[in-house]
Amino acid sequence: MKPPANRGFILFEALIAMTIVVGSGLGLVEIHHGLQARHLALQVNKTQLWAQASAYEMQMKVSTDYSVRPTKKSSSQFSSVKQKP
Repeated sequence: MKPPANRGFILFEALIAMTIVVGSGLGLVEIHHGLQARHLALQVNKTQLWAQASAYEMQMKVSTDYSVRPTKKSSSQFSSVKQKP
């Protein structure tokens, strides 16, 4: 019994197929890790922007609270205006 002549060629084809499958898998893993890193960076930026927005809103609320409060003079003017009609 002689081994088939194309036995080496079949092994070579199997080696190429395995190389393609493993290479594709490693490429997909690398892409996945890159996307994870990008997602993490975006989450960090999002957190920083939320913190800045919250600080800005608090600053605006505080400045609005101080500017809207009527002084004694203006409150007496308003009360006298209400009494006229």
